[in-house]
Amino acid sequence: MFLRFTRMFDFADFVTNGCRIPAEGLWVWIAGHRIDPTDESSHFRWKLNDFTSLPMTYTNWAPEEPNNQHNREDCVHLYDNFSWNDMRCENKYCFLCEVDV
Repeated sequence: MFLRFTRMFDFADFVTNGCRIPAEGLWVWIAGHRIDPTDESSHFRWKLNDFTSLPMTYTNWAPEEPNNQHNREDCVHLYDNFSWNDMRCENKYCFLCEVDV
């Protein structure tokens, strides 16, 4: 079973509950990661666990992203406008998970 939202802002309210950063807005991890952190041109994949990942068949990068700023941005987070950004994996944000209920 999946959660069903009738309006996009219902989903946004659900996601953003407690995940806003002052002056920045919503920043939420969405499990995307760079395949090879040493190769800036490498592709991103969906990380399922430490051993398994899947190719990204859909992306929604913000303009000028991913940019791998300072060669240190290997994970993917979601902005409050639902666009994506690459970011340092060490940063601590809320996260989204898919769970069968």
